[in-house]
Amino acid sequence: MLEVSALAAARGDRVLFAGLDFSVPAGGLLQVTGRNGTGKTTLLRVLARLARPESGEVRWKGTPVDELGDEYFADLCYLGHAPAIKDDLTARENLAISAGIAGVTVDATAIDAALAEVGLTGREMLPGRVLSQGQRRRVALAQLYLGSRKLWLLDEPLAALDTEAADAFIARLGRHLYDGTAAKALEFDRAQKFLNDTLTRSPWLDTWDAARSYEEAVDAAAEAARWHAKKAPAAVPGAGRRKPRSAPTLAQP
Repeated sequence: MLEVSALAAARGDRVLFAGLDFSVPAGGLLQVTGRNGTGKTTLLRVLARLARPESGEVRWKGTPVDELGDEYFADLCYLGHAPAIKDDLTARENLAISAGIAGVTVDATAIDAALAEVGLTGREMLPGRVLSQGQRRRVALAQLYLGSRKLWLLDEPLAALDTEAADAFIARLGRHLYDGTAAKALEFDRAQKFLNDTLTRSPWLDTWDAARSYEEAVDAAAEAARWHAKKAPAAVPGAGRRKPRSAPTLAQP
C-alpha cells in the first residue's frame, strides 16, 4: 500500500539519506532505527507530507501522494515524538480538536472510549498541563483509535510509557495490523512478545503480509534476525553533498 522509491532528504548541505526504496503491504510493519540525527524523523515527516524530499516519490495504493490530497490524509495518522497536546485543553478536548483537524467525525462516547483504551478513564476532563508525560503520550496515542485510518506513522510511540501502557499499545498495534480479523485467531501473549521484540530491541526492519499465519510471521522474523547477524545493512550513500556519518537502518530479510 505504501511505496517509496529513490527517496532523498537533506539538512543544509548534509545528506540524511538518498536512494531509499521500500514498500509496506497491507498489514505490514516497518521499523526504522538509527543514531540521532540520521534522518528518522525527517523520513516520517516526508511520508506524512509535512516535509518535502530532495528527490524521489512516495505512493499510496499506487498513486503519488502529491496527487491524492485529502484522500491520503484521510487514511493517515501521524504522531510526532512530542505529543501535540494543548496544556489549556482537557484530554477530551484535545482529542476532539485533533479528530476535527484530521476530518474524523467523532462524538463524546467515541472519545471517552478511546481514552479508556489507553487507561485514562476518570481523567477525561483534566487539562493537559496537569498530565504526566506518560499520560500526555497516552492522549496522543488515543488519536489512533478514532476513525479507521489505515496508515500509522509513529515517532517513538513507546516514549514515556510505563510497561503496562506499552504492552497495551503493542497488543493494540497487533490488532490494527491484522485488521481485527486474523488477530482474533492469534495467541495474543505470543503476538505481544513478537511485536514487543520488534519495536523495542530489533535492529532490523521487518515487514510481513497480513495474509500470512502468525507462525509464518514468526518464522520470517527469525530468518530476518539470522540474516542481520550475518550481514549488517550498509548506510545509504548520499550524492552531491557531504555524506552522513550513518543513515536510518532499513533492511529487509
